[in-house]
Amino acid sequence: PSRYGRRGKGKAVIIRSAGLGFALGIGWGIAARFWMRMISTEPEFSWTGTLMIIGLAGLLGMGVGLIYATRKLGRHQWLGTLLIPGMILFMGPGILFLPSFLLGGFAWRRGAGLRVDRLLQLVGVAVLIGVPTLALWQVRAEVEAGLAPASDVAWAGIGFFVLSLGLAAGGSMMWRPGPKSAPSEVEPLGADGGVVAMAGVDDGVVGQREE
Repeated sequence: PSRYGRRGKGKAVIIRSAGLGFALGIGWGIAARFWMRMISTEPEFSWTGTLMIIGLAGLLGMGVGLIYATRKLGRHQWLGTLLIPGMILFMGPGILFLPSFLLGGFAWRRGAGLRVDRLLQLVGVAVLIGVPTLALWQVRAEVEAGLAPASDVAWAGIGFFVLSLGLAAGGSMMWRPGPKSAPSEVEPLGADGGVVAMAGVDDGVVGQREE
């Protein structure tokens, strides 16, 4: 394909990945807001806060989509910096989800069977299991102290794990390996220096001309 055809295809991949990431981020933000509503002792919420959470989640998803697309294409990787505004989502109480987003994605890591790949996979699995367990332990302590209803334990545990799993799946896109360099179409240099082979001139023709 021509250079302009490759550019057009690359732009399509970037736009599609960014749009899909934004949509998935919006979906995650809506689910997170519903989960907060179910475990809150004060169910009232403002539209400003709700739209901010959903919007930041959308920006985060769009940033992940851009990182995935640019790594896949091997160019325009500066677009991945658009992930930064979405990271505001992890400020305050949202910081509990940050380990799942940054490290949980390693659970999906596929490598060449190297020891470091297996170690990173274990780290990702440990984060996905450990962080929700700690959150559940905290909620259970609040229930035992009479600060929260018993139903919060189930909602907190299941909801936190599902939301963490979604963030980890998105975060795994950032750690996917980039494209492998395409093999060169030029034949390796031979004993004669490869000048004839690279120029496409037949040895027989050269010999006839010399005669």
